[in-house]
Amino acid sequence: FFATYPGVRAGLNRAIAYVMANGHIRTLLGRYCHIPGARDPRFGVRKAAERQAGNYEIQGSAGDIVKLAMILIENDMELMDLGYVMVMQIHDEILGYGPERNAEKIKARKQELMENACELMGFKPLIVPTLAEVGYGANWNVAKH
Repeated sequence: FFATYPGVRAGLNRAIAYVMANGHIRTLLGRYCHIPGARDPRFGVRKAAERQAGNYEIQGSAGDIVKLAMILIENDMELMDLGYVMVMQIHDEILGYGPERNAEKIKARKQELMENACELMGFKPLIVPTLAEVGYGANWNVAKH
């Protein structure tokens, strides 16, 4: 994995160095998390803190982006006019419903908002694109496949 994606290893190493120096980590959008054990003299405790730091930065940043997308989707006049209603979020998925006749338009607009959430909310563009797969169907299982 790391041979195929060397940037991931470099990012994890950067997160580890940061948490060791500061005792906390931040997401891409600045959310803070104290990492207990980052400076602990015990090897196992430090290694757990290192894993937590790398995971928090990646998963927390993804969570930040999904939350931005939810704000955009909930307040988007085009989606409202199309009859779309957001129902819930599950991990990195945003579920909702709307009229079947508007499914393609809703899909396209949701994808645009989800893929560009950071920029649309005033943050600097990300280096790596945040691609979204948007589906629709009579139920969640159909929409996912």
